[in-house]
Amino acid sequence: ASAATITAARDTMSSIADSANSSHTIEFITPTGLGSGESITYTFPTGFTLAAEAVNNFDFAVSAAGSCASFSDKTLALTAVTTTWGVDVTGQVITITSGTDTIAAGRCVQLEAGPAATNGATGAANTIANQTVAQNNSDPKINISVNAGTDTGSVAVEIITDDSVNVTAAVDPSITFSISDT
Repeated sequence: ASAATITAARDTMSSIADSANSSHTIEFITPTGLGSGESITYTFPTGFTLAAEAVNNFDFAVSAAGSCASFSDKTLALTAVTTTWGVDVTGQVITITSGTDTIAAGRCVQLEAGPAATNGATGAANTIANQTVAQNNSDPKINISVNAGTDTGSVAVEIITDDSVNVTAAVDPSITFSISDT
């Protein structure tokens, strides 16, 4: 048997600047799903700094259909029990483990980390710090594994020196009005 490939994988980051703190919203569709007691791992490339786990720094949600929309938040705890999902951060790996809940095949999964996590409380700004540009030179990816490799895939991350955009414009003045007969 071989692993199925996750689809529609993406990571929306609040900052792609060198060494900056950044929120992450990682979404993907799991073709096989997840059973009770099973886990999803997100392995970040060398150079990203993940703070020690704190339940408020993460939100975990699953879609009701095969599209990445209309998510239902799951209850997270530091240890998975029957009514919750567990979250663990060890080194470069974030692990989400089911207590007794399951994820149906073909559903979209969403992990929010840092200030993007707002279910219950807002996550800390320093939940994940980006790697440096020098560490990013080998096209690094966040590797995702569902149920010890039943479904696998990755999301490429690109870090740049300065992610600010300066915009200047010249706008001609104008007046819009109407005249009535009174």
